[in-house]
Amino acid sequence: MLISCPRCSSVYVVNKDQVPEKGKKFKCAECGKIWTVMPKDLFDVEPEKHKFKTQKVRPATEFDSDNENIRKMFEVLDRDTKGLFDKEPEQYTSNEELNRLIRHARVNISPLVVNGAIMIFILFLSAFIAYFNRYDVVRFMPRMQYFYEKFGIESVYYGRDLKIKEVATKHILKHGKHFIEAHGTIENEGKYKANVPPMRVIVSTITGQPLIRMIKNPVIPVVDPHFSYLFRVLIESLDNDTKILEIHFMSKEEYAEYEEEKRLKALKDAKGKKVLQQQNRFDLNRQKKEDLSKF
Repeated sequence: MLISCPRCSSVYVVNKDQVPEKGKKFKCAECGKIWTVMPKDLFDVEPEKHKFKTQKVRPATEFDSDNENIRKMFEVLDRDTKGLFDKEPEQYTSNEELNRLIRHARVNISPLVVNGAIMIFILFLSAFIAYFNRYDVVRFMPRMQYFYEKFGIESVYYGRDLKIKEVATKHILKHGKHFIEAHGTIENEGKYKANVPPMRVIVSTITGQPLIRMIKNPVIPVVDPHFSYLFRVLIESLDNDTKILEIHFMSKEEYAEYEEEKRLKALKDAKGKKVLQQQNRFDLNRQKKEDLSKF
C-alpha cells in the first residue's frame, strides 16, 4: 500500500497492517513533515506502472514528535523576530543578508586601544587600593610615607593609640626663679605609626583657677608601633606653692585654632610695629621741620 506526504507529495510504501483504524503518525523523509495516516488514506498503485518516487517509511516516534514541535516553535519565533535585526524597514529573508548586516555593524577595535584601556584600568585600581590602604602600605613600606607626603595625602595616623604615662613633677629653683618640671613617657600602643600631636600644658591652683597655659611641641614627631620615648616640660612658676598640672594631646581642631590665633597675633604685632615705625618717621620729620624753622 502507498501513502503520500501532504506537504511535498512524496510517496511511500507501507504495510496495511501498520495503519490501525484510529490512524498512525508517519514522518516524511524528504521534508520532515509528521502527519496522521488513516486507513482511508491508503491507496494501492503499483510503483512500476506509475512514475512515483517511493521508498519505505517508518512510523513516527515520540522523538520525532518533539522535533516537529521544536521546529514549529522556531518557525514561530523566527516569524515574530524577523524584523528586529533589519537595518531599515526592509525585511531580510536569508541568512546571508543577516550575516552581511552583522559584519557591517561589527566595530574593529585596535589592540593598542584595548591595551591602553586595560593599563588605565589597572593604574586606577592600583591608585584606589594604595589610597584606601595607605596606612598599611606605610606600615610595611615606611619609605612610601614620603611619596604620600608629596601629594599631600595623610598616611600616618594623628595621635592614634598614643598614651601619656608615668608623669611626675617636681619644683626646681634655678637662677633665683621657681620652675615646675614635668616628665614622663609617650607610648604608642598600636600597630601603626602615629604622629605625635602638640601637648597642651595647663597649670592651675588648688581651687582650679588656671594660671599658666602653654603648648609643648613634640621632640620626636612620629612614634613607631610599640615604641615609647621620654618627654620633659619646664614651666616657670611664681612661687613654690602646690599646683595642679594637666597635660593632654591637642586634637586637630584645637591645634588648628591655636595656629589661627598665633597667625592673627603675628599679623597684629606686625601691624602694630608698622604703625609704630610710621609714627616714629612722622615725629622725626616734624623735628626736622622745627629745627629748620629756627634758622
